[in-house]
Amino acid sequence: MKKLGVVAMSAWLCACGQSGEPAAQEAVPPKPAFTVKYIDEAVVMNRMPVSLQSEFSKDGKAVVRFAINGLSDENFIDLTGEHRDNAESLGGKCMEYADDGKKLGWPAGGVCHTAFRALADNVVADADAVTAYLLAHAGLQPLSDKDTYAAVQDGRYVLDVDNTGLFAFRRR
Repeated sequence: MKKLGVVAMSAWLCACGQSGEPAAQEAVPPKPAFTVKYIDEAVVMNRMPVSLQSEFSKDGKAVVRFAINGLSDENFIDLTGEHRDNAESLGGKCMEYADDGKKLGWPAGGVCHTAFRALADNVVADADAVTAYLLAHAGLQPLSDKDTYAAVQDGRYVLDVDNTGLFAFRRR
């Protein structure tokens, strides 16, 4: 009786186009080894192509806004928190456009890719793998027209990005 069940299941799987082998899994996110203890402006902003734009308060929290050099003011990075050496989060928005106004995403070597890669270099040990995974799965390389999002995290921090160019490094 058991043989009949196995044969029947195999026949059913073949009829459904299945081989009985486990399906190939989607790419597993790299396990990040975050290298920072605090979200310290001096560390996380190191080598980033930015310039100080303004300081303000949002929802009762101090925010330091940086302009991303070479891009319009709609592209920015915000450091949020009362203490610049122990901030709550660093987040922003970055999107590159063609001359005709079409979104390009974050092309390799472009301003957004360079800024995000600098952030990854500053906060995670395997920045190459983390950056490649996040940009591909968030739909920024190549640009996806679907709503896509990707994140890597450990017990303390999350680094995430979506296909609109929003990104964040924050405490969990």
